[in-house]
Amino acid sequence: ELEPLGGRALISFTVTVQESSPWKTFSELIDYAKKNPEKLRVGTPGIETAANFDLQIIQNLTDTKFTHIPITKGPAVSLLGGHIEVVVLPITEVISYAEAKKLRILLVSNKMPEIPDVPTPRELGYKQDLLPTWFGFYGPSGMPEEVKKVLVPAIEQVIKNPEMKAKLEKLHFVVDYKSPAEMKKLVTEEYETVNGMAKKLGLGK
Repeated sequence: ELEPLGGRALISFTVTVQESSPWKTFSELIDYAKKNPEKLRVGTPGIETAANFDLQIIQNLTDTKFTHIPITKGPAVSLLGGHIEVVVLPITEVISYAEAKKLRILLVSNKMPEIPDVPTPRELGYKQDLLPTWFGFYGPSGMPEEVKKVLVPAIEQVIKNPEMKAKLEKLHFVVDYKSPAEMKKLVTEEYETVNGMAKKLGLGK
């Protein structure tokens, strides 16, 4: 019942550990996880969250098994306190701790200027990246063409505006404009990925 109009500002998800942990890279973390199945506790905000779906993607890509710990309030705080070893969280929840040298970000779903040396899964040779949270513009299905001819280029102009881009990046968003057609394709691909994960986890019907 909705039709994409374009846009896209996204928040990257990260794999993060304590700064004092022995794992300096994502590869080191995965090597340990393979040798110690289910020993590492990974916190996310909950079962049916984007973070948990990304955790499932990580396990599938790396052939590892972690112990998932759903923490609805403050997974990063639990990591800081040593109650868990890893978190999968949006960058907005860990970046301040990383900048303070309390946490170390090992992996990111999308390249971030704040952490240019942190790789994405594809950069490490994996076939798929993690799923970020992203925002776009939609309107009711069947909108008149004359309306879309006004809205679509206006949205593109706003998203690509350097001043707007700078403001969004200051809030730790990644600006990655997508046309209506590109958004539609992206939604279809992400739905198939998440739906497959949900079925594997026994969620939904």
